[in-house]
Amino acid sequence: MLRMAVHRILHRTRARPLHRTPPPQTVGLAWHSGYQRIFILKMVRAQDSFFTPSRATALTLALCVLVSSTPALINHLLLALNVPIALGRDTEIKWLWGFAAIDFIVLLASVGAWTVVARRTADLDHMVSDTTDAALVSGWLNRKLSFHLQAPPPVFSAIAAVAFIYLVQEPISPFIHVSLASYLSVFWTAFIGGNSLYWLYVAPGMVSVIARCQHLHLWWQNPAMTPALRALSDGLAFSASAVLTGGICATFLGFFGPQTVQVPLIQVLLIGFFVVVMLSAVQVVLAPTIHIYAMIRRRKFDVLRKISDEVGDLERVLKRERTYDVEFSSLFLAVAETPNLPFSTSTVVQYSAGFAATIAGFVISQLVK
Repeated sequence: MLRMAVHRILHRTRARPLHRTPPPQTVGLAWHSGYQRIFILKMVRAQDSFFTPSRATALTLALCVLVSSTPALINHLLLALNVPIALGRDTEIKWLWGFAAIDFIVLLASVGAWTVVARRTADLDHMVSDTTDAALVSGWLNRKLSFHLQAPPPVFSAIAAVAFIYLVQEPISPFIHVSLASYLSVFWTAFIGGNSLYWLYVAPGMVSVIARCQHLHLWWQNPAMTPALRALSDGLAFSASAVLTGGICATFLGFFGPQTVQVPLIQVLLIGFFVVVMLSAVQVVLAPTIHIYAMIRRRKFDVLRKISDEVGDLERVLKRERTYDVEFSSLFLAVAETPNLPFSTSTVVQYSAGFAATIAGFVISQLVK
């Protein structure tokens, strides 16, 4: 009897083998799979139709509001039920909704930055159409989307945030009462921020992987205007704006923060947050820009070399018809004078000025205390 039961179990196991779904093999499919694999995007059911009026967009916005305000809403529910652990003072409730606002901005910025690129993945697939290159980029992205790489940053951030609140509970008690709602709010904000920060650092790294590809399809007439490079630049610009906003928030707290900001440990946290913002700027803005610049310059030199090879050396050029020389010379100059970046120099100057002003403002806020 037992032998027959074991035989049936083994037979069923062989009859229904477990098949793992193979990871996407194109950059576009791998990027779109992020909607189902990135924690914060999955929580709000984000889709690539986010920037268009639709039910999906309305649902995502509603979920962003609900997810970000969950700790504050739980506190209000406990307050309505007269539970002693609920936070009821105005200052405490303002802090809870302040954290909710931060969570909402982070969720909205994350959905927006991912969607900017997702809506133009066809251009990415066209640029990285070589099988070997596509496997390289999609394989890298699939690894970064894996659970075991995504999970540690938000989990560690949430645990560290709870431990930090425990350490500063006594120093801030004259200003804010710390209760279960406080821990829940900080835990939730740190978890969302940890996953967002992971992708803020990881996603721009895809540009360096693309730069290693050997068979990219960039426009030979004007490589900087290749649609895929412009899509990547738009995504980076969205992320850079979020980083600059974080720096402005840190500066604002340095100047106008409540008395709790003057607690030594919280002051250290504020400075640490600003340092993270500075490092994020390097990862989100500087490093990808250098790689994009290198890709465009490499393509331009390849095109110019081919034009030069077609024209030949100087002695051969002097023996040809002038019209022929003029046409190739004009083409050579036209390609050589194309921009080396998908965005204008004024954009770089404006962002750099804003960032420099933010750094100066934060330094001043620490000196005038």
